[in-house]
Amino acid sequence: MTHKILIADDEPNIVISLEYLLQRGGYAVIVARDGQEALDAIARERPALVLLDVMMPHKTGFEVCQAVRADETLQATKILMLTAKGRETDVAKGLALGADAYMTKPFSTRELVQKVAELLGETPMKKTDPRLVLAIAASGLVMALWLVLMSVIVWSTLTQDERTAVGDVLASRTALVAWAG
Repeated sequence: MTHKILIADDEPNIVISLEYLLQRGGYAVIVARDGQEALDAIARERPALVLLDVMMPHKTGFEVCQAVRADETLQATKILMLTAKGRETDVAKGLALGADAYMTKPFSTRELVQKVAELLGETPMKKTDPRLVLAIAASGLVMALWLVLMSVIVWSTLTQDERTAVGDVLASRTALVAWAG
């Protein structure tokens, strides 16, 4: 049986990468881009696992987790919180509200795949499993392509003067070192 996983995150680059990685792993994937949409999708789709961001519009991941745990019909839904909020108090709050696991961004795709398998009661793939290696590499490629596309879109919105200014900055090693330093 193919497990259904909901990705609840408002960052498009994370959603694209996770969606591709999980589909390559053989999972059926649903996407929600805010907390309310996540709650609606959980009630409608009954996913086995929710990858839940904490900071989302309309309802936070904490609110979504609390609502899922308060609904007896959704008790079996596993929740893995994926968030940039990695302070100990945030982790403790997520787990206290009923999250099954908590990973902070940026996270290792390999560790994520292992944690998903663990939460779904599957045998985790070995680090050398070609399917895992391919899925991780492909996920990185999808992310890189998305970043290139976003760069092209941003570049196309710049005026000629702005493009010249960007070119001057990039051409100047001193300016680049100062900017990075």
